[in-house]
Amino acid sequence: MMLSRSSGHLVCLLTFCVAVPGATGAPGPLARPADTRTTETLSRSGEASVSEAAPWLSGWTTKEQVWSLKRALADSMTTRVALVFFATWCPPCREGIARLTAHASELRAAGVGVVLVDFKEDARKVQRFVGASPAFPVVLDRFGMTEKTYLRIGDGPVRLPRTVVIGRDGAVRAIFGSEGKDYVDRILAAR
Repeated sequence: MMLSRSSGHLVCLLTFCVAVPGATGAPGPLARPADTRTTETLSRSGEASVSEAAPWLSGWTTKEQVWSLKRALADSMTTRVALVFFATWCPPCREGIARLTAHASELRAAGVGVVLVDFKEDARKVQRFVGASPAFPVVLDRFGMTEKTYLRIGDGPVRLPRTVVIGRDGAVRAIFGSEGKDYVDRILAAR
């Protein structure tokens, strides 16, 4: 940022940097996990840390409704919320969402509210990806606001997929860095 004073007026000039997507279509310096056979368990991701209060989160859904973590946790049918961070270009994300969709009724019966949070993509692209009637609410993080709070680990690249399970009390119960064959079972076990 550069500040200058001219004729008694303060002028502020901002400079923005834009990352150019690579040949894969992935935005910026995001890394893709190589193996999704097992679920990687993390103790921290961004500002989210297991056993601590979850960072605040709210946003617009693909159905143009406001969604908030606070309201989701207040639902009397929900014992915990699984925030599933994804992008349409991420093959492991597709596999994980397919697994969740196949077990949607089991997850609901167990009181798990699943919320899909798209990272840095536009609504039309995400809507085409999830279809007209997705099994779960889809929240758009068009400007990457969740990067610092939920996705970045230190100075390393953002890695997708990422799942954060939050208990009814607002504390983080589990963080998964990949969506393997045991993915749904681990979400159900996170209490």
